[in-house]
Amino acid sequence: MSVMTQTTEIPMAAAEDSAADVVHIVERLAPGGIETLVLDIAAASRPAHLVMSLQGDAAALRQAWPRLLDGAVPFEAFGRSGLDPRLVMRLARRLAQIRPRAVFVHHMGPLVYGGIAARLAGVRRLILVEHDAWHLDNPHEAKLARWCARVLRPSVAAVSEQVAARAREVMTGRPVSVVPPGIATDRFVPADKAAARQRLGLPVDAKIIGAVGRLSAVKGHATLVEALAALSSDVNLVLVGDGPERPTLEALASTPGIADRIHFLGLRDDLESIYPAFDLLCQPSLAEGLPRTILEAQSCGVPVVATRVGGMPEAVCPRSGILVEPGDTDGLRAALTQALTRPSTVSPQAFVDGKYSLANTVHAYAELAGG
Repeated sequence: MSVMTQTTEIPMAAAEDSAADVVHIVERLAPGGIETLVLDIAAASRPAHLVMSLQGDAAALRQAWPRLLDGAVPFEAFGRSGLDPRLVMRLARRLAQIRPRAVFVHHMGPLVYGGIAARLAGVRRLILVEHDAWHLDNPHEAKLARWCARVLRPSVAAVSEQVAARAREVMTGRPVSVVPPGIATDRFVPADKAAARQRLGLPVDAKIIGAVGRLSAVKGHATLVEALAALSSDVNLVLVGDGPERPTLEALASTPGIADRIHFLGLRDDLESIYPAFDLLCQPSLAEGLPRTILEAQSCGVPVVATRVGGMPEAVCPRSGILVEPGDTDGLRAALTQALTRPSTVSPQAFVDGKYSLANTVHAYAELAGG
């Protein structure tokens, strides 16, 4: 029996058992760009959307991410570990109880597990949110995406035009819309630079480059640390975030000449108070979708130097930002030098306000969900 003809096998609960009108399914509800976006959308929606995490248990997820402690967004965790075919039926039973009008699946694992479960549970609106396109360069991932497009028939929401174009190539025949990952422009606003630095214990008179995000190899932080070594001795680097590359980056940061110029702030949820301390934000990714960090920084009036990958060329203000090729240490060094010594007089704040507000994103998600 095909996936699309098994909906009657899942027992439906009474209407009063419904706990959410819209459900988001993520791989693991841990600090990251996708997960933060999902929480922001869920919290800004009324009633709040339910988030399902395939991996982890609720207590451990809360302990690892303080933001989950306030209960603003309801979530459930399903403890997936490795390949787990039985998880499909567990999700399907839960979705059948909830009876949401729409399910958003974020990335490939949630698409496979959550997408099949949603169809088995009779969910009519299934939306895949594509947060990047580079994973589709993997033949296995592309083949799986094509199968899902043909069998599960999701609508697709892409974070940028570049991601949308790639999704259309791979998932032929599926409707693809572009929904940028908007930010709370009323939260991320310019603030006093000296005061922000004093709160963080950063040198008030230095030139400060900031980088915010998961410390993983694909984010290209090693290139940024290498570029720093060739910059003026009054230039400092602040790394905000955590991840598997932190030990490697800490080892690089111990190099004589830069050891006292690199500051690791770890995972932070108060980014609106950190961006104003920067002279510029650098996003040196080797591959990317459209990171909200560059939008948040620009909304705070901070210009951006970023690599020309993914949707970043669309999201960097052309009048204040600079784009470079990924992995090019010399090019990155030159761009950072230019941005610090000859900064643009144009604030990128208006550029973000006009295109990337969270309110616009929430509205677009509501339309996709049939609201």
